[in-house]
Amino acid sequence: MKLLENIKKSMKDLRIGFERYPVTLIASVTLLVILISLNEMDMKDIDTEILGRIAMVVGLSLPLSISVAHINESLLSKKTQLKAFAFAIAAALLVAYYFLFTEDHGMVTGMRYAATLVALIIGVFFTQRLKVRLNYETYVTKVFYSFFLTALYSGVLYFGITAIIFTINSLFDAEIPDKYYLYSFLTVVFVFAASMFLSKLPRIGETFGDHKYTKALKVLLLYIVIPLITIYTGILYVYFIKIIVTGVWPRGLVSNLVLWYSVLSAGVIFFISPLVSENVVAKAFRNFFPVADIPILAMMFVSMGLRIGQYGFTENRYMVVILGIWALAAMVWFIAIRKLNNIFLPVSMALTALIAVFGPLSAFNVSEMSQNNRLESILERNGMVQSGTVIPNASIPDGDKREISAIASFFESRETYEMDYVPEGFKTMDMKVVFGFPYEDDRGYPDDKYFYFFVPMENQVLDIKGYEHLAKAATYQTNEYSLGNVSMKYDSTTSELIFSGSSGKLIKADFKAYYQRMWDASSTYAGKGEVSVNDATFTEENEKISVKIIFESMNGNLENGKIKIDNAAYFVLVRVK
Repeated sequence: MKLLENIKKSMKDLRIGFERYPVTLIASVTLLVILISLNEMDMKDIDTEILGRIAMVVGLSLPLSISVAHINESLLSKKTQLKAFAFAIAAALLVAYYFLFTEDHGMVTGMRYAATLVALIIGVFFTQRLKVRLNYETYVTKVFYSFFLTALYSGVLYFGITAIIFTINSLFDAEIPDKYYLYSFLTVVFVFAASMFLSKLPRIGETFGDHKYTKALKVLLLYIVIPLITIYTGILYVYFIKIIVTGVWPRGLVSNLVLWYSVLSAGVIFFISPLVSENVVAKAFRNFFPVADIPILAMMFVSMGLRIGQYGFTENRYMVVILGIWALAAMVWFIAIRKLNNIFLPVSMALTALIAVFGPLSAFNVSEMSQNNRLESILERNGMVQSGTVIPNASIPDGDKREISAIASFFESRETYEMDYVPEGFKTMDMKVVFGFPYEDDRGYPDDKYFYFFVPMENQVLDIKGYEHLAKAATYQTNEYSLGNVSMKYDSTTSELIFSGSSGKLIKADFKAYYQRMWDASSTYAGKGEVSVNDATFTEENEKISVKIIFESMNGNLENGKIKIDNAAYFVLVRVK
């Protein structure tokens, strides 16, 4: 009877979840269908760009629709028309996002999407409590509890489904395709887990007045996490003293350690706030840690400031700085505001995430402007700018050459950014023409000592007429291959591909000679970049064997005037006469 009652309660909860969040559940099932369709289309080599962009937007709609439902419950409970209007605004924002921010698939799009999704997920934790903020920390704890309980149930369900599929395949040779493991996972996540999680979210009328933290959670926070953070704080202060004594400021790793430690500590203070009035450890930590953390954050800002002053802003450095600003604001909030009203933390974090990827103060705009300012400063101090145009100069200091190369590489890897003072379509391979000196590779090889070639193999048809065997090989995989009665071995010491038969060596292919011919064929690229299939195709032949080698890529460097090939990927065609 108790089991039946639990089942009835669970079914009732699922029904209530659908009544509260119908748009979210419909969107969840829609996303499931889209993701399965994308996988099927991808296996059939069907273009999935538009459907992929739709999937991105539908993914954003899940947390957004939950937040809109919460706003309707808490602020617009008696205004039916405004409820519909709220969903219409959300839909319009999603459509705008589709057309404005999903067309490109580069780093900027990915970072913007991730930050937007994080901001919307954080919104789920506060949109219902914008009006009623009593026991807010307990509300957040309940949301987390719902998530972890849903994850546990979903994991058990998925394990059971995969066990059934595996057993049927093993016992009956059913040969159920592996893709159904993925489809089962997606179904569990977007149907079962979504329904269960939404059904367990706290209701608008719940006040949690009689809710108490479990003993296990109290022990974890008060007697494990807080002592560890305290010890970590002591270590950072010792390191801080070392910096003052030696005058050597830390690099990026320490900045990241300080940042995540501060963010985690802010979260701990948030969750122990309900315990402050009853526990001396919680009270002491909330009162004294924010004060102790501010000098450590100041050390982080000075360290990042020195690095930014030297190398300019990048997206990663920007993210460290803006999240550090949020952590500092959180500590100041804990010091200045004694009244328990911690909804400020998630609201400010969501806004910080959106500021970081949208508008004039975004990571992208700040990084683009910073690197262009850095470029302008280097060019001006070397007298390389006249009327907004670069004047080539090969005699500038090597350090400035490396910095300009790094800036050019930065812009080349971000297609949506615009580099000042260079012609449209500028690439690092054009540096010798534009700046007067070649690009210097990140590995430290100057352009005239480091080379790489690649061949665009997409939509290419290889001529294999007259050959008996075809193999795809690479110097960085295995050194020896078998092609019928012929063995093929690459000798890395001489950069030669040697073909042998039962009677001994048949012929050899000299990769160094091929490098020189590709260099000559790609002279406009200064030994770097794309070459045609014809220029990357080489034949060797004698009375015993005929060999054709078609390179897909090759890279290496010149050491003391000698060619050293690091890696090469290529096709080999062989015919024994």
